[in-house]
Amino acid sequence: MVDMVDSNLIALDWSSITNSQLRINTIHVRTTGGEIMDKPVSQSLKNIFLIHAILSVLVGVGLWLIPGRFLTFAGWVPEIVEMVVLETVVQAPGTFRVDPFITRAFGAALLALAYSSYLGWRSRNWEQVALIVKSEAVFCILALTGFIASLMIRISRNPRPITEQLQNFPVVGWVEMIVLAGFAIAWIWALRAHTKT
Repeated sequence: MVDMVDSNLIALDWSSITNSQLRINTIHVRTTGGEIMDKPVSQSLKNIFLIHAILSVLVGVGLWLIPGRFLTFAGWVPEIVEMVVLETVVQAPGTFRVDPFITRAFGAALLALAYSSYLGWRSRNWEQVALIVKSEAVFCILALTGFIASLMIRISRNPRPITEQLQNFPVVGWVEMIVLAGFAIAWIWALRAHTKT
């Protein structure tokens, strides 16, 4: 603790300093990961957040409110399914195969991601969105990996030729894989672009 302070050290004659002599330096605080925390969010990242929020809301609301009808509308589930029961062909609605609980949970997850993307779109600096970008990247990578793994398991268990199986795969499935891959690349790009020194 200092008992006395020299008044000459504290006093500053502001009249002798001109605007050209006065410089303000920005202090960059770095985390252990090397990110600059006061870096602004780029317009391209804001656009990614906005597009992701809109797509997630559109799909999430459909899956959450009307899971069976939405999946039928999207082409993921056929309208009518034929089954053989006791040597008799029975027709049932395609929604018979939809698990409403897990479908609604996935819709809720998409709505939560849409909300976090909305918050990211409204944010001004990297510190506010760093965790969101990392979480979105992890979600897209895991979802894409799970999607591809499920497709490979489905193909391996079916005796029909692979090309025939891939042709019969729903178009919405291919679209979903492309969208997930695109967003995974976008989030990783944003992470790399905003953490460069």
